[in-house]
Amino acid sequence: MHRGPLLPFLVLCGGCFEAFPDTFLGFPVCPTSEPCTQLPPPPPPPVPRLAFGLQPGSATEGAMISPPIQIGLLAANGSVVSTATDSVTIRIVADPGGGTLSGTTTVAAVNGIAMFANLRIDKRGEGYVLAAAAAGYAPAFTTTFNVSCTCWTTKDPMSIARLGLGVAVVNGVLYAVGGNISGSWTNFVEAYEPVANSWATKAPIPQAPIPAAVGVVDGVLYAVGGYDAGTLQAYDPVANTWTTKAPMPTVRFDLAVGVVNGVLYAVGGRFDGAGTVEAYEPVANTWTPKAPMPTPRYGLGVAVVNSILYAVGGHSADNLPALATVEAYDPVANSWTSMAPMPTPRHGLGVAVVNGILYAVGGYNGYSSSGFPVAVGTVEAYDPDANSWTNTGPMLTSRGSFGVGVVNGVLYAVGGRSSNSPELTTLEAYDPAQDR
Repeated sequence: MHRGPLLPFLVLCGGCFEAFPDTFLGFPVCPTSEPCTQLPPPPPPPVPRLAFGLQPGSATEGAMISPPIQIGLLAANGSVVSTATDSVTIRIVADPGGGTLSGTTTVAAVNGIAMFANLRIDKRGEGYVLAAAAAGYAPAFTTTFNVSCTCWTTKDPMSIARLGLGVAVVNGVLYAVGGNISGSWTNFVEAYEPVANSWATKAPIPQAPIPAAVGVVDGVLYAVGGYDAGTLQAYDPVANTWTTKAPMPTVRFDLAVGVVNGVLYAVGGRFDGAGTVEAYEPVANTWTPKAPMPTPRYGLGVAVVNSILYAVGGHSADNLPALATVEAYDPVANSWTSMAPMPTPRHGLGVAVVNGILYAVGGYNGYSSSGFPVAVGTVEAYDPDANSWTNTGPMLTSRGSFGVGVVNGVLYAVGGRSSNSPELTTLEAYDPAQDR
């Protein structure tokens, strides 16, 4: 009698066959001497679902959310159910400001699309999320968005989107210098006239700063530092020309600049200068080393109140958390003092002063799972007399690596980048006098 080959001993465990050899009847199996691996369950079948066609943009408290939110009713294959007239309800599921959603929150779909045209949220906050629900459909959720006070307004955007740009104000005109465009550093310069709400192109900076740190002394704009040079370049807005000046002794970039009594101070930065402070005298065209910053860092912000320079936030290494550190430098005493830290640690933020109050705006706080820095819209106000901080609510667009400048008591936030997004052309204005 013919005797065929003996079948190997088979054991069914954890969803796979244990056997030797490695296949049986064409199916993969594993040796009994090795652990059996659980096969993953099959994916669930697709189901009808909702989807936001238009996400809410950043909104102003009490004003209608614009553009109007659109929600599509999708079949299991992802196509819009054009005959659907189901009712869709929308509500707040992440409520950082304790706000209330008003307007028509339940809408019947027309041709498979539900349009919410008059929704409002009455309280400012950073990171609102809305959810949409309809019977028989999987729910949908918005991306996070900010609700800001009416003191924030959108202005004419820059002509070229950039991050890492330098921003300074000369004679009531705001200048945006250099920056990064899709991984390349540019020497492009443009100027914003707040009264006309318009931009004009200016003479390009000869050597693109990486990134730009800028300050103004006696009507002249100075751009400081670079990736491989301590370059100092001076711009005369009247002549629309650039001049090269004495370079910084310490080569560094990602530093910050402040001006006290006609002297420009270059603070911190990458490379060996994270704690370095050097002062530039424009008349003599010379640099002098000063007392180093107690907390070495880069990606910080600097501003001056009553002849005292404040160094705010930053970080000491790319893989370390952002800092909340605030340190004050007195040029007369050539000494530093620790001050009350920011409530929200950040790097890549903007810092500016309006009417004696220092504002720390936006920046990055943490990293996403994909390694991108997470941009925030946080705005916190520091009172140097009280040595205390107050949260004013977020700016309209969360971002970091942008620039700030103040014209006639209004703070302007220019360019930058949101989390894992391209560079921005965005220009937004904050008027503290309207912040009530």
